[in-house]
Amino acid sequence: MTTKIVKLILVLLIIMFVLSYFIEMRKYTMIRKNLKYVNASIIFVGKGVKESEYTVRYKFDNNGTEYIEQNGYGIYEIDKKCLEGKFFKVGYDSPNPSNSQILITKEDYSRFNIPQPDSFPCVYKFR
Repeated sequence: MTTKIVKLILVLLIIMFVLSYFIEMRKYTMIRKNLKYVNASIIFVGKGVKESEYTVRYKFDNNGTEYIEQNGYGIYEIDKKCLEGKFFKVGYDSPNPSNSQILITKEDYSRFNIPQPDSFPCVYKFR
């Protein structure tokens, strides 16, 4: 009986992982499909759920409505003092602006196929 429970839990974990992957890919697909840009102000940078992750919270305005969103960064070292209060581009899904991504890494820019700035002084990728 215990072996069946372990197998069931393992199958459920795999299903959850696969679903989360497709949900995340759908997010980027919809942003790319209906892409609009605005400037966003970073209002918070802090450690995420895991000690090795950072959460970047930002706000932006779209047609008079303010959005406060956040993105997680797991493979980067982020200089909190360098980012907070600064403005960066945010790409968002125009019919659903809460589906957005702040553009603070080279990978963020390449994900949306747009030209990158020369440098990213506040974000360092772990090697």
